Amino acid sequence: MLKTLRVVLASSVLYFLLGFLGQYFSISPEYAAIVWPATGFAVIAVLMFGNRALFGLVLGDFLLNLYVSAINYGSSSVGLSLCIALGVLVQAKVAQHFTKNFYKRAFSDARYTLKFIVIAGPISCLISSLVATFSLRFFGFIEPQSLFINWFQWWLGEVIGVAFLVPWVAISFSKFSGTRFSNPRQIASAFVFITVLTVFASYLIYEAEYTKQQTEFNDNAKFSAATLKRRAEGSISAISSIASYVKGSENVTPDEFETFARETLKYENSMQGLSLNLVISGDEIEALEARFSPYYDNTSFIVTRRSASGNLVPVTPSERHVVVSYIYPLQENQRALGYDVYSQADRRYALDKAREIDTAFPTPALDLVQNDLAVLLFFPIFLKNEQNEAFLYAYATAALRVKELTELAITQSQLVSSEFYLVDRKADGSPYILIRQGESYSDASKLLEDEKNGLIQTVYSADIPIGGHTWRMIKINRNSFIHPPWNLHTAIAGGFLISGLVAWLIILIYSHTAQIEHQVLERTRALSKSNESLSQSREKLRLAKAEAEEANRAKSDFLANMSHEIRTPLNGVIGSLTLVLQSASIAKEQRGLLDISRQSALTLLEIINDILDLSKIEAGNLILDRKPVSLTELTKETGELLRAKALEKGLVFNIPSTPLPAIEVIGDPLRIRQILLNLLGNALKFTHEGEVNLAIRARFENEKYWLSMAVSDTGIGLSEEQKRQLFQRFKQADSSTTRLYGGTGLGLSICKEIAALMDGEIHVESELGSGSTFTFEAPFDGRVLFEPVRSLNYQSVVVCVSNNTLANYLASIFEYWKAPNIRVEVQPELENILSKGSTLIVIDEEIWGQWQGDWSSLATPDLSEGTDKLAGVIVLCAKELKTTNTIGVNQMSLLKPVQESVLWDSICLLDRKDQSTRSQSSESMKRTELSGDVLLVEDNHTNQIVGKGIIGLFGVSVDIAQNGQEALEKVQDKKYQLIFMDCQMPVMDGYEATREIRKLPVDSATSASVPIVALSANAMKGDDEKCIQAGMNGHVAKPISKTRIEEVLEQWLRSGDEEQV
Repeated sequence: MLKTLRVVLASSVLYFLLGFLGQYFSISPEYAAIVWPATGFAVIAVLMFGNRALFGLVLGDFLLNLYVSAINYGSSSVGLSLCIALGVLVQAKVAQHFTKNFYKRAFSDARYTLKFIVIAGPISCLISSLVATFSLRFFGFIEPQSLFINWFQWWLGEVIGVAFLVPWVAISFSKFSGTRFSNPRQIASAFVFITVLTVFASYLIYEAEYTKQQTEFNDNAKFSAATLKRRAEGSISAISSIASYVKGSENVTPDEFETFARETLKYENSMQGLSLNLVISGDEIEALEARFSPYYDNTSFIVTRRSASGNLVPVTPSERHVVVSYIYPLQENQRALGYDVYSQADRRYALDKAREIDTAFPTPALDLVQNDLAVLLFFPIFLKNEQNEAFLYAYATAALRVKELTELAITQSQLVSSEFYLVDRKADGSPYILIRQGESYSDASKLLEDEKNGLIQTVYSADIPIGGHTWRMIKINRNSFIHPPWNLHTAIAGGFLISGLVAWLIILIYSHTAQIEHQVLERTRALSKSNESLSQSREKLRLAKAEAEEANRAKSDFLANMSHEIRTPLNGVIGSLTLVLQSASIAKEQRGLLDISRQSALTLLEIINDILDLSKIEAGNLILDRKPVSLTELTKETGELLRAKALEKGLVFNIPSTPLPAIEVIGDPLRIRQILLNLLGNALKFTHEGEVNLAIRARFENEKYWLSMAVSDTGIGLSEEQKRQLFQRFKQADSSTTRLYGGTGLGLSICKEIAALMDGEIHVESELGSGSTFTFEAPFDGRVLFEPVRSLNYQSVVVCVSNNTLANYLASIFEYWKAPNIRVEVQPELENILSKGSTLIVIDEEIWGQWQGDWSSLATPDLSEGTDKLAGVIVLCAKELKTTNTIGVNQMSLLKPVQESVLWDSICLLDRKDQSTRSQSSESMKRTELSGDVLLVEDNHTNQIVGKGIIGLFGVSVDIAQNGQEALEKVQDKKYQLIFMDCQMPVMDGYEATREIRKLPVDSATSASVPIVALSANAMKGDDEKCIQAGMNGHVAKPISKTRIEEVLEQWLRSGDEEQV
């Protein structure tokens, strides 16, 4: 009884914990998880402990679903939790019934493996997934339209849970699997590696997808804000036009106003009407009524107000009245004619504010006389009397229907799960929701408080200027993702499914090997104990050996046949990540994370490929392709793959180190590259300093092109004993090498086998401590490539590199191009060569950085001959391309290792660039030269790069400051002639920094009157005035343009302009 209780308790706790873990793979808005390891545990529990575990599984699932429903939906459902738990019970019982008689054989026999996975996974999981999904629908937790997708995701998550978790238990508990494994620690280590890799990749993919959708939501919300701003600006423009019309006309009649207003309303459907409200005193009421009564035949013109009961009654004369005197359309708005809008407090506040700030100002939302919910927008009209004094004549007024005003901003960019709120403030400052499209918030104060405190997970807000007033647009999303993240679902599900299948494959391989070893051991023991004759003993031993070899061949046949099944899903993952990386919309940080996932998948594929290649070779199933092989592309691709590794170790990497033969061979490019990658990879691995070179040569013999690829290094070298066992399987130089450098020991063995299939060989020349040279040589069919003749127009080519191999390689190329070349390493020789005529320099970036001569003087044009002393410079870079031109002549950068074709293309581009410069030289000399030091104050790294690049185009020196505080420190230490100042920055913003600079003492390096130009993303009306008030001299709106920057530089940096400030 006590044992049963322990089983129940342990199974319920473990099921609950695994289910809780599975919730981390649940992505809204679906209920189900992508991976559900608890199902795999349920199958294992009933197979190991029988029916005693069933009650524990039901209890664990029941408690788990109570918890999940309370967290996700705010309330626990006992009925729902019980139904789902019963589905788990039936599913586990079905899996137990149909697999209990053979499940232990599933870990050593591939036939039973597939049978077990299908029954315990896809078939039995149908039961619990269907029960759970229909229960969720019955209890109202999901909608009918999401029924199928929830069922499918639930079912798939449970299937992956079974495939992923069962191998873990099999290797951890031999009682469950009933199978002996050779070296179980290695298997466990492989499982841990696969699991960690899968979880890490899933996390990276999740973050990338979440960031992508957050960006899309923000862009969508920005579009809504921009649309609403345009509608508000259009309304302001409409009533502004009425004011202009009134100022330019005398004694406007209602008919004239109607004609003008009709044309205006054609373009603004959000306006219910337009009116002109005259400002009068109480003494002028009768005169106004007498003036306008003749114009309105069908109605009497009486100045009215609203009584306490809400009826329209004649006004009581007071100091000021604002009377609706002109209105269009009249028929729909007839009740408003003659109404004194100044008689209502909420409108009076807006009228007074408009008069004070002399611009448009809206009222809060209100019910008009026409019984529509709208906003009145008042625009004051000031005229001048005979004494030339301004007086308030009238208000141009627009009745804005809020629904029509915001409809376009809501409907054109509304997402399925997003909500739209427009918040306004009353005269007393209290907020209220002007209009909303959603049910999450009805209280404006609560909405603003949650936004301020960061309690809304996905939110975007923006201020909407409406004349002299501001509305607040807030857009929120109810879920973490605005669209179902199917790519994320697929990637995570595929990753865990593939990891589970690879784990099963590893179990089969190791268990099969253990069985073979056990069989050999048993046969050997039987032979040793046998008292039969020597001939019989030998015969039995031969038979046992034959059986063991047959079993080994069977293993190899099995692995070779499994090659396609293993590579296909792995390549699917790698291919999908590669396609995602091709998208131009992926941000740099996301691209980096996805690239990590892809490289990790490639590493896993490389390990499996080695094992499968060896198995295919043993089974005789490795077939070579016959395709054209471009030596140029082969070396270029190989160099790009290994360049980073060489750079990381600080090694010189020359691939190729000799000019390539002008031939194209017919062979298997994949296998040739595999050999090259292995030989070069080993050279890089075992070389700590010096260089690694690849020399490719060819000879024509017996109707074949014999290709020789020699990889030499300055590494640790090999002893004679090490060379003898070097090409044996699972062997490296010695056992310590494996521990120190890693690796399976299969690479060279596989390469040698592939070379043999090509009728070639790999041999090694090496001495311990003196480096090694591995040479792959094989015959191929091929043809000679007839390349165009290349020649250079330079009087000399100067090669300045520190590596002899690279120097000889470049010298050979330039000799082939019939160009003289001189290698120099000190500057005086360089100056002597430049004095003789047009020179092209190919130089290492290290030497380039050491020389400190006056390059610009060496580049002085020789106008008499139309050439430069220094025609151009190509800088050979190890890490990254140099983009800054520091010498005033044509300059290009080229990444190592140097490819002949890429070098030629760079020289051609340099020539075109030089011709373009010469054609523009005379015009450039006519332009006003700009000079001076410019300080760019900008906190955004991207904006720093863009700004510095554009400003630097005009030949001025640019320094960067991260914020206003740093700018203040720089201007006191160095004299600047111009400052570009971002407005919004951390630590100290641009406005405060400008005010502080204007207070600089006279002994400061930079003058307090230095020109400061705002560089701001804000481009609304009034922003430039704010900058001027802070003490700035101008305003440039982002995104900045080259033309606008040139105008500013011409204004402030032209010779003598500094005194203008």
